[in-house]
This record gives sequence, C-alpha cells and structure tokens, in this order.
Amino acid sequence: MINVRSLTLTAAAGMAAAALAASGAHAMPVCGEGGNPCPQGPKNAKGTVDVAAGYTLTVRKGPRSGARAVRKLADGAGVIIVCQTEGESTTGTFGTSRLWDKLIHGGYVSDTYVSTGSDGRVAPECPKASHPTPGTQPPAQPKGRPRDVTLKDDYPFPNASPKDADKWGFYYRECTSFVASRLNRLKGFTFSNRMNGGHFGDAGNWDDNARALGYRVDTTPTVGSVMVRDSGTWGHVAIVSKVTKTQFMVEEYNHNVDHGYGTRWISRAPNGDWDHFIHFRF
Repeated sequence: MINVRSLTLTAAAGMAAAALAASGAHAMPVCGEGGNPCPQGPKNAKGTVDVAAGYTLTVRKGPRSGARAVRKLADGAGVIIVCQTEGESTTGTFGTSRLWDKLIHGGYVSDTYVSTGSDGRVAPECPKASHPTPGTQPPAQPKGRPRDVTLKDDYPFPNASPKDADKWGFYYRECTSFVASRLNRLKGFTFSNRMNGGHFGDAGNWDDNARALGYRVDTTPTVGSVMVRDSGTWGHVAIVSKVTKTQFMVEEYNHNVDHGYGTRWISRAPNGDWDHFIHFRF
C-alpha cells in the first residue's frame, strides 16, 4: 500500500530543495563557512602557546630563529594563525618541524610551540612574498625549550629557613628546592624528592636517580634542562636558561648568593663546572 501522505511530503521536500539549489546556484558560501572548505584549508585557525611556565615564546619577523624579534608571548597565550609556511627546522614542545605560523598581528612562531589540536596544517599556505625565502640561515637552536626565558627570581619561599624542608622534600632555599619549584611548573608534571619510588636526595645524586627512573641524562644542555654537578660535598643543580655553541647560562640558588638567586654563564667544555643534564620534559 502506497502511503500518499509520505509521497506528498517527499515530493514537497524535493521541490523545496530544488528551489533552494536554484536560488543559490550563483551564491556559493564564503570560503571556510557553510561547509565550503578553502582549497588550502580554513582562512585562519586558533592556537595556544605551550611552553613551560616562566618561559616566553618569541615572535619573529621571519620563519627562522635568527630573524628579528617582534614581541614575546607568555605560556598559555591565545593566538590566531592566518597562514603557515615552511622555514627553519626547530624542535619544541610538540616535536620537530619546519612549519611556522604567521599570526594575525604579524610575525612568525614555530608551530612546535603552538597547540592547535592537530599535528598537521590548520591554515592556508602563506603567500611566498610575505616572508623571506629560506636560504642560508643561522643554525637551529638546541633542542628543548624556546631560546628565550624570563630570568627572574620566582622562587616561592625566599624568606623560609634553610633548616626546614619544603613540600617537595628538599631544604628551603637550597639549589634542589629552587629547581624543584621550577620543575613543578611544567605542564602535567609533578616533581618531588621520592617520586616514582626513587630518591633524588643531594644534588650530586640527581643524575643517577633520574637515569634510573628512565629520564634522559646526557652531556647536551638544552633550555629548561637541569644541570647537575656531582663534585663537592652535596653537588649542585641549576636550571639551564640559555644555550650557545660554547657556553650556557643557568639560574640557581645558593651558589654565588648565599641561599639566594643568581645567574651565571658556564663553559660547555668537558672540564666545565658541570657533569650532566637531565631532560625531564622530553
């Protein structure tokens, strides 16, 4: 038996669809809207800067780390990407890539430090004339954090007694407590003296314990890694904040300043004031 009501509704729906198609035949949706994708992806995309707390991501004039700095973005800052292009290879929070993002207010940032919800492209290719053609460029920065860091004493217990223990299991205002405070600012990472069944203890024991727990320990400094010196009564640890071909800078407590904050440059030579570097993030 034929359902006349259903047939009538179907016919009406078909005529309505035909009418809509006819009226919109010469009015396609705008690229990126109404289900009409752009030939090279959406018009723009949103992202979030993802670096360690206390660090900044530098926006540069071109898609390479040696290009002139335009401004800096804090961890968690929202950005709008208008287009993407290939530039200098960099390694960051989300691995290694040559993809760079051009932002709506101008300038480029490495896509390896921007969370977009995708491992691939999320915006159209930048016009070739909008940035210098990659040619002979300065060497890529060492793998790890962005090469810029906010150098400041952000230790949360500057007036606590060094005779008392902090909540992470180290003594206040010692080098170990300062580094622990920085490590606990990493996204999704909780650090303490006896985490995962290990025991970091004195600074000179950190590299051995970290290696036993499965963290990468080597002789290559990267921004954000932990420098370990085994020599001395208790050893010493510090946070690497800048790296060049011949030296690196550290932020530390209780070295040149008694139970206080300081920075200094250290030679990368094998006989420098260090033994290993711990890479907790990677």
